[in-house]
Amino acid sequence: MSEEQREVYKQKADAELDAMGAKLNEMKARAESASADAKVELLSQVEDVSKSYEEAKQRLSTMADAGDDAWDEAKMRFEGAWDALKEKTESLWA
Repeated sequence: MSEEQREVYKQKADAELDAMGAKLNEMKARAESASADAKVELLSQVEDVSKSYEEAKQRLSTMADAGDDAWDEAKMRFEGAWDALKEKTESLWA
C-alpha cells in the first residue's frame, strides 16, 4: 500500500471513529436520562462499548505511527478492534 493510500485509509478510519464516538456520547446522554433500572443497565453497556472504543482509538494511533515493516500488522489489529467495536455498538443500539 502506498503512503498516499495509507493516509486515505487512516483519514477514513479516523472519521468513522469520530462518528462512532459521537454516537457513543449520544447513548451516554440517553442512559443518563433513563429510568433508574434502565440507567444502570444502559450505563454498564455503554461502559463496555467505551472500552472497545478506546482500544480502537489506540490501535488507530499505533497504525498511524507504524512504519512500512509494521503497517500490515498494525492495520490488521486496528481492523480487529474496529470489528469488535461495531459488533458491540450494533447490539447496544439494536
